[in-house]
Amino acid sequence: MDITLYVKEQPGGRCAMYRTYVEKLVEHTGARSTEVVDNDKAAAIVINGQLITASDGVFVSAEDINQVVALDDSLIQMLDEVLEQCLSEWE
Repeated sequence: MDITLYVKEQPGGRCAMYRTYVEKLVEHTGARSTEVVDNDKAAAIVINGQLITASDGVFVSAEDINQVVALDDSLIQMLDEVLEQCLSEWE
């Protein structure tokens, strides 16, 4: 699996959350990842050339990633926990 993560020069919020997603994906699947700094583009994850889109229109979730590449249940749970933790910190 090849992952490209697009972040801002000073990543925060969504960039930080997506970076954590990618770290977990790399750790648990052996994926290769590349990080691209692009201040003109919103934070984004591209897996095997396919942009992962947020089904809720706001944040990419584990289920959104699972639509592109099959994840095991434990990895889905880990990514869900990342999302929940970030949302609770942002309240």
